[in-house]
Amino acid sequence: IPSSVELDKEYLFALCKSIEDYGYAKGPHENCYMLALEKDKKPYLVGAHRTASLIFLGYKEIKFIKTW
Repeated sequence: IPSSVELDKEYLFALCKSIEDYGYAKGPHENCYMLALEKDKKPYLVGAHRTASLIFLGYKEIKFIKTW
């Protein structure tokens, strides 16, 4: 049985590959964007794997929906 760390890593690599192949948040649909919550008066992006993938792939801007 794979460990949760191994599964997490597999998911992260698969997500990076998908974003690399198809792009991220193309189009007007809100569910294509990340949610941002407020934490200590700063935006906190929900979706650690997506955030990590986008940063790893060199995205300079991340589209998000402000929820506060």
